[in-house]
Amino acid sequence: MYLHAQSTSEIKSVSGIQWSNEVSWEAVKAKAKIENKYIFIDCFTTWCGPCKKMDREVFEIDSVGDYMNQHFVCIKLQMDRTKSDYDKIKSWYSDADQIAKQYEVTYYPTFLFFSPEGQIVHRAGSFNPPAEFLAIVNKAMNQKEQYYSLLAEYEKGKVDYNAIPYLIKVAERTNNKGLEQRLRNDYLSYLSTLKEKDLYSSDKIDVIAEALQGTSSIFFKLFYPNGEKVDRVMRQNGFARRITDSVIARQYINPIINVKQINQEPDWQSLSDIIKAHFDASYAERNILWNKVRWYENQGNISQSTKCFVDLVKINGLDTSSLDFSDAWLNYFAYNNIFGGHPFVEAGIDDTEIVDNAINWMKSTVRRSANYSLGWQAMAIDTYAMLLYKRGRKEEAIAWENKALNIVKSLNEQEDVKEFTDKIANMKKNEPTWRSK
Repeated sequence: MYLHAQSTSEIKSVSGIQWSNEVSWEAVKAKAKIENKYIFIDCFTTWCGPCKKMDREVFEIDSVGDYMNQHFVCIKLQMDRTKSDYDKIKSWYSDADQIAKQYEVTYYPTFLFFSPEGQIVHRAGSFNPPAEFLAIVNKAMNQKEQYYSLLAEYEKGKVDYNAIPYLIKVAERTNNKGLEQRLRNDYLSYLSTLKEKDLYSSDKIDVIAEALQGTSSIFFKLFYPNGEKVDRVMRQNGFARRITDSVIARQYINPIINVKQINQEPDWQSLSDIIKAHFDASYAERNILWNKVRWYENQGNISQSTKCFVDLVKINGLDTSSLDFSDAWLNYFAYNNIFGGHPFVEAGIDDTEIVDNAINWMKSTVRRSANYSLGWQAMAIDTYAMLLYKRGRKEEAIAWENKALNIVKSLNEQEDVKEFTDKIANMKKNEPTWRSK
């Protein structure tokens, strides 16, 4: 970890944020105090996709730079160490380690905001488009909206319930389990006093969904049998269904499957009947298939697990509004299990119908990947290209793999550059790009 204190010539850009070149953390604080400016620290890593996306799409924007340069002394804090670190960077290791430890920087990017006196006042993180980032910055300069001010008021018993969801997110990201649980408990107690019509906001639903353990919860009726209003509030088709599925897993499936011997296949029909007794048949079919996917995968039966996954996609599709829930799984099964790129076990399916299904869903995944980091986009394109090649569509595959190669080159991801270059060479020679069985 180091404070990226570069010389002006190294960091000055035509537009956007002008990063400070002070020689120490103490010097940064002294500069801010003299100039009566806040301090902004961008905590990033060299491998972080969202961090690079912030650099390209936010920090270089004129409107962002103009505002930040006027009101802040801006610092970049790199949280990983590389072989290319030069002496000036290495000289910041000690200060950077202390900053990371003191302010619990555990995810990237993390944004830390300090007052002109050098006191921490606010924090945020993740990729934020320019307008949203500037909204965060304005909160950092408003004492009534600063994270640490809000937290201090909460600890005094002066609770602003509108701020609790934000405090929960920060506590979760900084791994402050005790504070997070206290905040959640207090907030859920407050929500239980509200009328149902007042529960339909994204912040409230987020907290409720995370806490929902079973059908006996007073909040379960928001999600089942009619969760369309929740979907609209969350702007995610299938959100309520997904939360209902998680409740079904916790209450009906996990207690049975988890106590089975590892080599004893669960009684899927009995499980299905139990779910059908409480939910629509579609919930039983979907949840049984998904748990078959998990169980066969854990047993090392990659072929059967993959077939169940393909059936799951066929009958119900996957909600595509959440990268973590859907596209990541689509890519995982397409690349590891169908193409044959699994890093630990022999895999790969030659069934042309299954490969074609995977090609179709990866085509959509590639289209959606443009909304996320370049790293993820390159990964999705690579998977799509490998499936096309496996299906005999060589020229298309090479064209798409070149697109993935150009992306990782722009990110300076040398391992990926080598891997994708080797794959293109193999395709040109009509050699397999997947693991041989």
